Amino acid sequence: MDIKTQLTSFHAYLYHHLVNVLIDLTDEQLAYTAPLIDERPLREVALHAYRPLLAVACVACGQEWPPRVSVPTTKEAFLDLLQTMRTHIDALIDRLPSDALELTISLPWQAQQNMIDAFNQNIGHGMFHIGSISGIRASGGFPLPAEESKPQRGKG
Repeated sequence: MDIKTQLTSFHAYLYHHLVNVLIDLTDEQLAYTAPLIDERPLREVALHAYRPLLAVACVACGQEWPPRVSVPTTKEAFLDLLQTMRTHIDALIDRLPSDALELTISLPWQAQQNMIDAFNQNIGHGMFHIGSISGIRASGGFPLPAEESKPQRGKG
């Protein structure tokens, strides 16, 4: 599997989990804050979980750092923003140069970093905040629904 396919797969995994932790929330719940976990509203935590990956993809392709966007106040608009970001990130991954494994990029939070390491760290960063969102949901009284039982491995 080539590096672009791997990055696209990891990105899809992050996006899928981020949307799944948000999809059943109301506009009011997206505005909920649990200061013991994070002082930002839930929707801002979600954007913070995802936007750095867009920034890394832009820098890796020689583009400018993406401008900050205003955070939508409705769930529909917020999910549309995430989808737009996903499409942009996928397009940038597709445009990565063939020597992507060897590239070093400059990021504000670390002077020089291997491009693949930057992608991987920001996907991990996003997953960390998805966990925070689960905690914020539980604090607000709207925890994630229980998962359906999965068959034991090797048992159908």
